[in-house]
Amino acid sequence: DAAAWRNAWSPYATREKARQAVPGKGPGQRMFDVAYTDPAGRATSLSALRGKAVVLHFWGSWCAPCRRELPDLQQLVESMAGQRDVAFVLLQVREPAAVARRWAETQKLSLPLSDSGSSGEEDANLRLAGGKRMADRDLARNFPTTFVLDRQGLVVFSHVGPVPDWPSYRELLLDVATRSGR
Repeated sequence: DAAAWRNAWSPYATREKARQAVPGKGPGQRMFDVAYTDPAGRATSLSALRGKAVVLHFWGSWCAPCRRELPDLQQLVESMAGQRDVAFVLLQVREPAAVARRWAETQKLSLPLSDSGSSGEEDANLRLAGGKRMADRDLARNFPTTFVLDRQGLVVFSHVGPVPDWPSYRELLLDVATRSGR
């Protein structure tokens, strides 16, 4: 039920409420400002995406549930092509970006894979804007883990484990992109 789904996440925080949000990963909290390299090779962070709905997804090619859900996620990404107010930040964990990208290529996946900066299996940290680091398990206890952020960088939704039926999230993302951040 698209209407019930959409209304389950609203009302969205006002700008004033968003200014008061504390950093965190829970609903209504401002997501930590994770730094990463975007698919075009530019260093950036989540705060640069304010004004857009964001799907923040932590995964690894070593993770069987991650591998199974990525073709479904690709369907969602493809259905959102041209939606400039929705961004996908897909970050590999505990492996170099080159390994994750090589695996995706062998699977014929063309996802917009960003680079978390992980150097490998023993690297359990994510970089934050400003140079600090955060243990990846402090943000994502298991992999895959997904967050949907509103246009102000606040967590609207989170899911630990593989997402069933990624394409069904299209309506949620369009609603977040249209109605949040006012």
